[in-house]
Amino acid sequence: MSVASADPQVLDPAVPSAVRGPPAEQSGGRDWLLAALLTIGYGAYNLDKSVISILIEPLKHEFGLSDTTVGLLTGIGSTLPIAIFCIPLGMLADRQRRLTLIYVLLFGWSLMTGVGGLATGVAMLFISRAGVGAFESAYTPISMSLLADSFPLRRRATAMGTFSFGGAIGTTLGLALGGIVADGSGWRMAFYMAGIPGVLLVLVMMVTLREPKRGRFDGAGATDAASFGEAAAMVRNVPGLAAVATGMTLGAVGLSVLAIWTPSLLMRVEGVPLREAGLLSALVYGIGGGIGPMLGGWLADRVGRRDGVRSLWVPVYSLLFAAVAGLFALLLAPKGVIAIVALTMASMAQPLYLGIGYATVATLAGPRARGTIMSMLLVAINVLSFGFGLYLVGKLSDLLQPIVGTSAIAWGYSSAFVIGLLAAYAFWRGIVQIRSAHAL
Repeated sequence: MSVASADPQVLDPAVPSAVRGPPAEQSGGRDWLLAALLTIGYGAYNLDKSVISILIEPLKHEFGLSDTTVGLLTGIGSTLPIAIFCIPLGMLADRQRRLTLIYVLLFGWSLMTGVGGLATGVAMLFISRAGVGAFESAYTPISMSLLADSFPLRRRATAMGTFSFGGAIGTTLGLALGGIVADGSGWRMAFYMAGIPGVLLVLVMMVTLREPKRGRFDGAGATDAASFGEAAAMVRNVPGLAAVATGMTLGAVGLSVLAIWTPSLLMRVEGVPLREAGLLSALVYGIGGGIGPMLGGWLADRVGRRDGVRSLWVPVYSLLFAAVAGLFALLLAPKGVIAIVALTMASMAQPLYLGIGYATVATLAGPRARGTIMSMLLVAINVLSFGFGLYLVGKLSDLLQPIVGTSAIAWGYSSAFVIGLLAAYAFWRGIVQIRSAHAL
C-alpha cells in the first residue's frame, strides 16, 4: 500500500505504530466477499446518484429547467444533506456495528430514488435527491473503514481501488439502462427501476456478511474512538494527510462532471439522440471509469512495494494526463470519434487516484478516527464536486451560451479538468510533506 514502508508514528504519535499488523494474519475468502458486496453496493450508490444525468434533458423539457437549476438539483440537492449527515454517521461508525448502518443506508437511498419517479414538480425532485444524498452520505467512509479492517497494508490500495470500480459500473448502468428505460417507458420508470437493486442487495448482505474486527491490521494501538476534535487535529497535524485529502477532493470534481454532464455534452455538441447518448456515455465513462480505479490501485501497490510514498506519484501523473486529454477533447479536437476517444482516455486517467488516495487517508487516520476522518473527506468531496463543481459547469454554460451557442456546455465542462491540475499539485505536496517528515 501507499505509506507502508514508513512507520506512521514518525508522522504523528496519534497514529498507531504497528500499522503493518500481525504479519501472520491474512485476508481470506470472507473478506473478499465483504469487499465484493460493498463494491456492488457502491455500484447501486452510483446508479441511483447518476441516473438523473441521463434524464436531464427530459426533465428540462417537462419542468422548464435552466442549466443552473439542473446544476443545483444534481449538486446542492444531494450534497447539502451529505454535509449535514455524513460526519455524525461517520463518528457513529467508529463506535457502533458498521454493517447495520450499511443496511439502513442502502435501503434508504434506494427507496428515495424511487420516490423521484413520483415527482410532479421541481420541489419534489429536490426532496427525492436530498433523501438520496442523506442516506448515501456515509456509505463510502463506513465501507472504507470495513475494508481497512479486512485487508493488510500491502493490499489495501488494490481493495479500495476495486471498491471504486463499483462506482464506474453503477454509473455506466445508470447511463445505459436509464437511457433505454426513459426512451421506452418514460423518465419516471427509470427512477423506479434504479431503486430496485439496492433493496435486493440489502437482503443478500444481511444473510452473508460478518463484521470484521476493528483495528485488525493496525496492531495493538488504542481502538477507543477519537473525538471530532482529535480527528480534526490529526487532519491538520499528520504530514501529508490534508494534502492528499485536498487532492482527492479536487480530483472528484472531474469525476462528478464526467458522470453527470457527459450525456448533455453529447446531445448538444455531437447531436446524439437520448438513447444513444446514454449508451455512448456509458462507454465513455464505463470503459474509462471502470478500468481506472482498479488499475490505479494495482499500480500504486506495486510502485510503492519498496517505497510506499512513491505510490502517490500515480495520481500526480494520471491527473495531469487526464487534464491534457480532457481539454483537448473538449476545446481542440474535431467533433466525432477523435473527441470521444480523447474524452474516454481522460475518463480512464481521472480516477486512478482513488485507490491510493483512500488507502493513504485510511492508513494515516488509524482505527480510532478512520470513520470520522473518512466522513470529513467525503463531505468535502461531495460539497465541492457534486455541489460546487456541477453548479459551476451549469452556470458557465448558461453564461457562455449567448456567445458560443451549443459549445457552451463544452467550455463549462472543461473547468473540471483545470481543477484537476490543482489536484495533481496537491498530491505532489503530500509527497513532499511525507518525505520531509521522514527526513527529520
